[in-house]
Parts: sequence; structure tokens; C-alpha cells
Amino acid sequence: MGKNLSELGAEARREIGEESDKILLDKVRQLPGLTIYELSKELEWTKGRVQGSVNRLLEQNILRKKKVVLNDRILTKIFPTEYKESEVGVVEVNSEVVDPKLWKTHAFAGAMNRVLIKIVPEEMVDAITGKAFFYEKIPIEYRTSTVTFKLPQRLRDFYMLDNSILGVSTNVKGDAVLVTIEGTTAEVSVQNPNDILTAEPPEVLSTSNNSIKSELAKLDLRPIEIKIYMYLATEGQKKAKDISEYLHIRGITEIYHYLSALQHKGLVKGTLTHPIKFGAVPLSNALEKLRLGSS
Repeated sequence: MGKNLSELGAEARREIGEESDKILLDKVRQLPGLTIYELSKELEWTKGRVQGSVNRLLEQNILRKKKVVLNDRILTKIFPTEYKESEVGVVEVNSEVVDPKLWKTHAFAGAMNRVLIKIVPEEMVDAITGKAFFYEKIPIEYRTSTVTFKLPQRLRDFYMLDNSILGVSTNVKGDAVLVTIEGTTAEVSVQNPNDILTAEPPEVLSTSNNSIKSELAKLDLRPIEIKIYMYLATEGQKKAKDISEYLHIRGITEIYHYLSALQHKGLVKGTLTHPIKFGAVPLSNALEKLRLGSS
């Protein structure tokens, strides 16, 4: 007995869906980290069609998503499950454009401005002396097809590379490797705002404020992270703009990087709202989380 029209229609839709999923997966593998909107533009599809394929592939664990915040907006970026993001602070260039006789085993990396890192051979450090904000000596590693330069922590902090998704373009110009920081977005985790407990009773803070700050400082929190945590703990959920005004910091992206670092330490959570708000976990849990993490 042949299939009826309903069965034939369902089979046709399934085949179309599978073909769409294959096309979308190829595009995500080619351009990992795009949003639904960006994928719809790349494929010239409706956002609904893209979302349908993404949902099916997420259910099959073929794709994964990551939430980031950029300019006070939560974005969902799509990646293949097998995609491995580059190691933070590692610059790779094609081995064919780096002469080992010139570069040898070490180089110098200088912070030339807020968006440019210049890496030069050790013998050519004069090219950045007096021009860079600061510079440091770094090791060079030669691999089969690439040469890697590992940036020191001071440079990573200066450009806020940790806890970030980084846009970088690298090119070799003469005897220098130029790394342009195209932009960063802070990775965040979000949840229902009602699930975040914030704002300790005033009497708790009034008796333990200084001791809590002292304990947090012992557990590898930077002074500005302590200020943000204490502000959220006392005032409740706040937008990044509120925090920047409180700290007198103009760069909103810089605030997101500090918040992202606090999220990774389990001390701050973000809400699934627009604009996103952040809240501190209860002080009674914060020190325990940090102690367990450092033990």
C-alpha cells in the first residue's frame, strides 16, 4: 500500500530539513561564532529557517552555543561542537613568513596603543623602545606549519584578553608581527533574575565589610573586582552602566570584562533580561566558593 499525501508531505519536509541542516552546518564550520542573524544574512535565509536548523543540530549535540555580551546586548554565538577556540594570549603565524635565523628563540612584544601589539625579533627591540607603552620578552615556539608567540600576563591584562572572545588580525610586515585587537566581547552566563539572591541585610555588611574585603583580597581578587562585588552585594542587581558610573569608568566593555571574571569565579550572575543586569551571590556563600576554588 502506497503512502498517503500526509506521509509524503512529512517525508518531503524532513528531507528539506535535513538538507537545510547540512548547508547550515557547513556554514557554521566555515564561519564559527556567528549569531542567528548573521547566519541568516550569510545564507540569505529567514531567521526562522536558521533557528529551526540550529535547534535541530543543538538537540543532536552537533552544534553548541555561547552567550556573550556586547554593548549591553546579549548575543548567542553558534559553534560546531568540535570547535576548539584558540588558547588565550597565543599568537600564531605561518612558519613560511618567519625566518628562524632572524627570530631565533625569543622576541619582544610591545603594547603600541590600545589596539596594536607589535612583536619584533630580540635583536630589533630598538624598533619598539620608546614607542610602546611597555614591552616584554617572550618565547618563540616553532611548530610544523606555524610559529607561536605566547603573550605575557601583563599584555593580556592590558588588552583584557582573559575571559573574552577576541577578534584579532595578524600580519607580518617586514621584520615585525603586527597583532590588531579588532574587538572583544565578554562571555557571560545568564539566568532568571528571580533566581539570583542579592543585597545582604545592612547589618550584615556593617559588621563585616572590612573583614570581607580583606578575605576577598587574600583569595586573588583584584581591588576593582572587590569593589564591584561589594557594590552588587549591597545594592542588588545592577546594569553595567550603573557599575561604570559608580566606579567612574567610561569604557562599558571594560566593566563587562571584570564582571565576566567575577562570573568565572562564581561570585556574580547575570540575568536573562534586556539590558542585562548583574547580581552578587550571597556573601555567606562567596568566601566558601573562593576557598574551595583555591584549595
